[in-house]
Amino acid sequence: MQKQCKQCQKQFNIAEKDQDFYKRIKFPEPTLCPDCRCQRRLVLRNERTLYPDKCDSCGKKIISLYVADKPYKVYCYECFYSDKWNPLTYGQNYDFSRPFFEQFKELQLKVPRIYAYCVNNENSEYTNGSGYNKGCYMIFVSDHNEDSLYSYSVFNCRNVMDCINCYDCELSYECSGCHNCFNSHHLTDCSNCNESQYCFDCKGCTSCFGCVGLRNAEYHIFNKKYTREEYNKRVETIHELSLPKFNNLKSQHHYLYRQGLRNENSTGDYINRCKDSNNCYDSYDLENCQNIINGNKAKDTYDGYMVGDNTELSNEILGSLTCNDCQVNFFTMNAYNCEYTDSCKSVKNLFGCVGLKNEEFCILNKKYEEEEFFKLKEKIIQHMQKTGEYGEFFPIKNSPFAYNETAAHEYYPLTKDEVQKNLWQWQDEQKKEIDWAFPVCLKCKKNFNFIPQEIKFYEQQKIAKPQVCFNCRHLARLQERHPRKLFDRQCAECQVSLKSTYAPDREEKIYCETCYNNQI
Repeated sequence: MQKQCKQCQKQFNIAEKDQDFYKRIKFPEPTLCPDCRCQRRLVLRNERTLYPDKCDSCGKKIISLYVADKPYKVYCYECFYSDKWNPLTYGQNYDFSRPFFEQFKELQLKVPRIYAYCVNNENSEYTNGSGYNKGCYMIFVSDHNEDSLYSYSVFNCRNVMDCINCYDCELSYECSGCHNCFNSHHLTDCSNCNESQYCFDCKGCTSCFGCVGLRNAEYHIFNKKYTREEYNKRVETIHELSLPKFNNLKSQHHYLYRQGLRNENSTGDYINRCKDSNNCYDSYDLENCQNIINGNKAKDTYDGYMVGDNTELSNEILGSLTCNDCQVNFFTMNAYNCEYTDSCKSVKNLFGCVGLKNEEFCILNKKYEEEEFFKLKEKIIQHMQKTGEYGEFFPIKNSPFAYNETAAHEYYPLTKDEVQKNLWQWQDEQKKEIDWAFPVCLKCKKNFNFIPQEIKFYEQQKIAKPQVCFNCRHLARLQERHPRKLFDRQCAECQVSLKSTYAPDREEKIYCETCYNNQI
């Protein structure tokens, strides 16, 4: 069924399978196209904009996601999850003369918010969307890392810096989409590689420089084999100005239409072990899912970002784990049958609640008897259907963050005028005079600094200090990544139809998995 997006006015399709899903979860079909829905979710996701702050409960200094003149109470981790306060004290009655989202925003402004989305980190204050990290600095959307810096979406890594979407890597620098690589830098889509530099789509390689598409090779320079002695002698004299040879090899390479392993009837990119899932990215172990980014172990779930840990039968969720039969949830964990929740944990049977823990049968943070809860919930849903709110995600204008503070601005960049035209928030940067005693970024012309751990890493790895700041380096890495958008393509060999993130106007020849394996 074709529908017109009420935001961008473009046509989008809701397949029969999707219609069945929405009937199953008893939730309205979307009114926005997948891109506009994703943009709307990401406006709630401030991932990398950090501010000095203090806990509004205990007063200690913290690094938080909220600018100093925020209208919210912000608590440190210990205070937010303590017994010092009770979110139920902020409960309010539902007013049927007013829109739901207006009342929900009032509740958000009253209930304290956690300083950042972090869990069980050690000596890793300057992080967000992170858990179980030790000695890390400026890493985001990353878990189980140690002594790692300036990276995004890295997992189980140690001593890595300026990396993106990497797993189980160590002593790595400027790597993207890599797995189990050691003592290497400037690798893209490589796995099980050691002591290599400037390689693309190499697997199981050791001591390779400027190589493309090699398998289980060692001592290669620009795909040419050398003895160990020759390699060590030549690689010492290679200058980065020789990299056009590397780029030429890449232009002749046979490109796999997507990155991923052991997928069945699924579309997307950087997906593994996914079944019957469509338009999914940077995810694994999904089944019957759609429009998922950074997902793991989810089933029958649509429209999510950072979801997983056995999430099931859920829709429009953001930064939420272990959710079952949950619709429109933000930073909600271990939840069952919850709708329109924000920052709730270990809960069930909630509607329109903020900051609750170990509670059930609550609406706008007010507790009810079970029978009364379900009667009132049904009445509110009918009211929201009349106002056109039920089935919609939280409005962009109600986000706790300005548009340009969020991940939405990275993937759907807009100008200040465009943002304000939509009546969304924009955060103006404080203009600071350049202090020439500190490094100045060549791109954004702002000061930045080097921390001791960073300098030690550069010295040990014999890498020159970067001349651009972390933010500009991160944005440059994002631009090198494939877009989270699928195009209709054909295999260059067998002509089979493919869904690929390689746009039709790109020069690379892409291949289905069978033809790619035959060619490589």
